[in-house]
Amino acid sequence: MSKIYFKPSSITWGDEHTVGDILEATVMVADLHNCTGAYFSISFDPDIFEFLEVVRGDFLSTGLFLEGWIEDGTLNQVACITLDSPTDVVEESFAIIRFRVLKKDVKSAISIFEAGWYDADYAERPFDEVDDFVFTFGVVPVYPKLRIVDVRAPTEAYFGEVVRVEVDWENEGNSGVAWTRLVDMETNTELVERTRWQISSGDAGTLTLEFLMPNKTLKARVEVGHEE
Repeated sequence: MSKIYFKPSSITWGDEHTVGDILEATVMVADLHNCTGAYFSISFDPDIFEFLEVVRGDFLSTGLFLEGWIEDGTLNQVACITLDSPTDVVEESFAIIRFRVLKKDVKSAISIFEAGWYDADYAERPFDEVDDFVFTFGVVPVYPKLRIVDVRAPTEAYFGEVVRVEVDWENEGNSGVAWTRLVDMETNTELVERTRWQISSGDAGTLTLEFLMPNKTLKARVEVGHEE
């Protein structure tokens, strides 16, 4: 059964690594009969991985190796082909891909897509099995982890006027229930009651919070959190 996969299939980094360290992911091929070439593309999160280079492995070492091209979080059409006699491949490294890691406390997959190989007649064949690579670095949040990106609010308002506060946020954690509220910093009371909503990993958006301006000089803060 023909295969293309990563070896190892997952890597976990701890405190021995820091943001900016280099990650190597090795793409393997196996169980190819009368093979004359193969190709693959991968997708990855460019917010977590900065692509550096792709280096050929042992697969068809005398053949023509094509490094492909990068576009929008994908490495496209890495390929190797030979004009020599077809060969049987038990297990060989196709390519080593190097990334600079840009974030900690993350778990992210690097996925293979648009992969295939060529037989003795240079006919294209799909791989029977395609497996992804999973990278974990640090402590991955089990719950949502909201980060406030920006807050927009008027610098002054009159008593009784409706005040609108816009909050840009993004979720750096997992899926779950998040909440937000607006608090009077002097009295620690809620100007806008706690609002809950369901979010998924990677979500981002803008919240609009509205309240009536009290008859005083007001200092307020936006609070966000999650339910366990």
